[in-house]
Amino acid sequence: MAIDSSSYGTQVGVQALVGDIVASRVFTSGTKPTLVEMEKAIDDVADQINSLLDAYGYAVPVVFANFPIAYGFLSACNDAGAAARLLGSVPPNVYNPLEEQLDGGNSRQQTYINDLNRCFARIRKQELRADRRAERFEHVFTGAQEDSNGNTKLPLFTRDLDENPQAGRALTE
Repeated sequence: MAIDSSSYGTQVGVQALVGDIVASRVFTSGTKPTLVEMEKAIDDVADQINSLLDAYGYAVPVVFANFPIAYGFLSACNDAGAAARLLGSVPPNVYNPLEEQLDGGNSRQQTYINDLNRCFARIRKQELRADRRAERFEHVFTGAQEDSNGNTKLPLFTRDLDENPQAGRALTE
């Protein structure tokens, strides 16, 4: 199995975070977790990221050539999420989260989960600079002053400046 083309994470990135849980810091078919399990973790987390990107109107997948900074951010998020999954899959004699406390008393696994959740929060807040896909109403404009030929259009509804819309008087056509 190879890493899917719509994934952002890399084997090197994940090994840098959690390579210490396998011999020689390299995932292979003989390690636990295996190389295939590591690649699946990367793909699964990338699917979560892409699903969220799609739900918030981004074009999926984000392309490195067009948005290298956004791609790098998503790559780091993908690596952290995959690393957290792999730490959850190893036997307790290899990695025990209770023995390892990092920032603010969190385990390494929880730190990576927090990193992934911060990524999800940035996507939800639409703070990522990346391509947006065309939406259904992208080319629908309201309140246009001119038609497509440049002719001035009359407004559909009018109201005097000093009228209070809460007063109950209907708009005139």
